Order: sequence, then C-alpha cells, then structure tokens
Amino acid sequence: MIFETHVGSDDQGDRVPDRRSDEANICVPNINTRQRRMRLAAGAIQLVISLALLGVLVATGAQRWWRLALFPMFWGSAVGFFQWRDKT
Repeated sequence: MIFETHVGSDDQGDRVPDRRSDEANICVPNINTRQRRMRLAAGAIQLVISLALLGVLVATGAQRWWRLALFPMFWGSAVGFFQWRDKT
C-alpha cells in the first residue's frame, strides 16, 4: 500500500503530490563496476559458446530437437547481459 503525502494545491484546487514520493521510485545499483564487468564477460562467453555449439549442431545435421537443449545456455547469456545493463 502506497501512501502519498500531499503538499499545497494547483490552480484548480487539486492536491499536488510531495516530491519525496518521486524519489522513492529511483533504482539504486546494487553491484559495483567490477561485478558488472564480470556479468558482461560471463554473458558474452556463454553466448559465444552457445553459438559455437549451435553451429556444430547445424553443420553435423543433428535433429532440431537437439538445438532445444541450447535454450538454457542462451537464456543464461541473456540474463548476464540484462543484469549488466540494469546494474543488478
């Protein structure tokens, strides 16, 4: 439940929200620069490995169902990139 503090009023008599409620919505990073670089590197390495395995599977003519096994690897790579970008 969010409680807003109202201060003053605008020209039409409606209440104007306090600025403190806007400051509460700001996201603060919870990792430092070194950890962000590590997540980016992990995501990039995992992406390269996943693409290499996909290339091997396509080149050898493996059944399409084997490619489905690469989904968790691509997912993990994406998570690393998103965590790097969002600083979480």
